[in-house]
Amino acid sequence: MAKIDQPCNRTQRRYDRIAFTYDVMEAPFEHIRFSEWRHRLKNRIKGPTAFKVGVGTGKNFPYYHSGVQNVGIELSPRMSDFNI
Repeated sequence: MAKIDQPCNRTQRRYDRIAFTYDVMEAPFEHIRFSEWRHRLKNRIKGPTAFKVGVGTGKNFPYYHSGVQNVGIELSPRMSDFNI
């Protein structure tokens, strides 16, 4: 069982370490591509609930329709500290 937990712990530590600067590091990609993709995403969400795996800093949430309930999980507690 410990071998299964090790990769998750390693990934969690990496994201915890970069959480504070994650949005800044991703800013060029946000400007070039992700922002457009997020706008298109808004029209593809159907139903009352959106489930997101890997919420990160929560950048997708503002793009969901107001009636959509957002449910998500995030491996890194530090990433969640910076949710919008």
